[in-house]
Amino acid sequence: DERPAIEAGLRGVSSLTFRLHGPDHDLHSGSHGGLAPNPAVELARIVTEMYNEDGSIAVEGFLDGAIAPTAEELKLVMAEPFDEAAYIRATGVPAIGGQRGIPPQVRGSLAPTMEVNGFHSGYAGEGGKTIIPAYAEVKLSMRTILGQSPEKCLASVKRHFEKRVKPGLRLEVVYCEAGASAFRVPVDSPFVSLARKILDAMDPRGCAIDYDGASIHVVGTLAEVSGGETIMAGFGLEKDRIHAPNESYSFHQSEMCFHYSAALLKEVGKTAP
Repeated sequence: DERPAIEAGLRGVSSLTFRLHGPDHDLHSGSHGGLAPNPAVELARIVTEMYNEDGSIAVEGFLDGAIAPTAEELKLVMAEPFDEAAYIRATGVPAIGGQRGIPPQVRGSLAPTMEVNGFHSGYAGEGGKTIIPAYAEVKLSMRTILGQSPEKCLASVKRHFEKRVKPGLRLEVVYCEAGASAFRVPVDSPFVSLARKILDAMDPRGCAIDYDGASIHVVGTLAEVSGGETIMAGFGLEKDRIHAPNESYSFHQSEMCFHYSAALLKEVGKTAP
């Protein structure tokens, strides 16, 4: 709705791809059904065991070190009502993913997640093909919160899969990336307060404070190496369709970003030594 917002936090992200090998070639499902282990079935079983019945993450050790959001952070994220109907219009589905019993505002920004990005095995063309596939592959991404180590989270997922591989099958890690850690900025800092003042003046509804469930690798790194604060002001809209083939960003949004940036630098220049 073009209301200016400060993104006060981001989740971390890491990725893994597993390949579970079975027979050394695709087998006839009539001749070998009931005899040869099916890697597609076994990989699907291991994947589903990553979750508890309530949708929470069941991977042992994955949540170690996780720092729960503060009361102030929860208050800020809950200050913006969640429009279920608008979410359905934007995505085509209701917001029922993740752990049940947690508000969608929190599930989508301040809670860790484990998602299946892709699953492939065997024949996927038109019609049928009666085989037991030689291998199955799954791509995973995880969003982490403060306190979680990307390396330790990846190690816990690897252990989860390795412990569940049945005899006769072989697990291979095809891709592994320990990506960005989670990031949050103190909303009461002088520079955030300055940015809020400028953004409040740009819209009669004032500036929103948001915690984004996505990740931007460089943001945490900038704060770490500079010893400063990274303030993110958001002007993106749902209709921009981030990561979609027709992703967009309007000239008007660009102008809003330009005016905010100029005003912020001007005010910082008045106070900087």
